[in-house]
Amino acid sequence: MQKINMKKEVVKVLESVSSLADFSTDYPSEMTEFPYAVYRTTATPFFVDSDRNEVQTRWHILIEIYGIKSVSSVATSVYDGMRELGFKVAQRDSNTANIKRIVIECQGVIDNIQQQLYL
Repeated sequence: MQKINMKKEVVKVLESVSSLADFSTDYPSEMTEFPYAVYRTTATPFFVDSDRNEVQTRWHILIEIYGIKSVSSVATSVYDGMRELGFKVAQRDSNTANIKRIVIECQGVIDNIQQQLYL
């Protein structure tokens, strides 16, 4: 049994947002391209069977979208894409000095055998 890597699915969602200039798992040394997204993932075992196989994995994904003007439409596209994957999604404004920022948090449990995402 192979653990499903949801990072690939996150990348697909971000690549599908045409209005997003770029994205990465790291903060750039200088933010010059907007809108820009930074994403982080955390995967923790949720259910391990008696043979030590990770049957289910809890995923927590944090996506920050930055812009110099409103990034609401970009955030809506990302939000909708993550919901289509089956994640429970929350969104909040979190502006910083002179930069607009929306933070999207996604949570779910993936069954690595049935390849389904549960809340």
